[in-house]
Amino acid sequence: MKRILIAGIDSYIGNSIKKWLNDCDDNYIIDEIDMRNDEWEKKDFFEFDVILYIAGIVHIKEKKELWPLYHNVNTLLPYKVALKAKYCGVPHFVFFSTKGVYKPNTKHINFDTQPAPTKMYGKSKLEGEKLLLPLNNVDFHVSILRPAVVYGEGCKGNFPRLVILSEKMHVFPQCTSRRSMIYIWNLCEYVRRVIEQPLKKTILFPQDRKPVSTTNIMKELWRARGERYYVSKFGGLCVKYLIKMPGLNTLKTMFMETIYDETISNDFNYEYCVYTFEQAIQKVALTK
Repeated sequence: MKRILIAGIDSYIGNSIKKWLNDCDDNYIIDEIDMRNDEWEKKDFFEFDVILYIAGIVHIKEKKELWPLYHNVNTLLPYKVALKAKYCGVPHFVFFSTKGVYKPNTKHINFDTQPAPTKMYGKSKLEGEKLLLPLNNVDFHVSILRPAVVYGEGCKGNFPRLVILSEKMHVFPQCTSRRSMIYIWNLCEYVRRVIEQPLKKTILFPQDRKPVSTTNIMKELWRARGERYYVSKFGGLCVKYLIKMPGLNTLKTMFMETIYDETISNDFNYEYCVYTFEQAIQKVALTK
């Protein structure tokens, strides 16, 4: 029986992990705590086997005056929680970081790729990592997750925009640039396995078995709904030209290549990928 505390309530990832663990079996007792106030300081940590720190400031427009908020929630707060957890004898602390610790235009990420965040979210998460790593020892294991782009039913970010776009249009540029992604339930299974069998390494990179292109995402969405579509090679050539121009950040985000090397994500022999890309898109396309 594992007793798990999720630090951060009402988050997409946190709610999904809770549901996945509850649906797996009865071997998990899960509690949650709100990190938006000081209630966590009164919480008894002695009873828990694992703390999942999922709270974070994300999906808001970044402004310079918001840096203290990012620094507090994504850097200082997880460190304070980890210190308390270590003092209370909690053996395992899992911190959700981000792929945003790397430069946005980094095409290929492996163990040797050095973090160089450009946004407040990535900078604050990386600073949090730096504070947490020295706490790692034989009695207090720290796992830091830098998942690939998370997608799935009800997710936020750019992926749901693609789903909406696929419903409104059936012509799309043919582009081969790929990105590493991870289906939400594959990520949840990865977390479950890390809880059950903590890995010796501290920095973890969960992703689906293969990176995919934005064009393939659109094609699978159309196929899942049984719709006709057309992929334009000329449109792909136009995109290649346009993304080299200054500005056009939305277009660059949509078609930019950025992948994790397969070797950094092959924990558990990729058995945490319980859904294939095609199965995942099918579930997303048919969920309203």
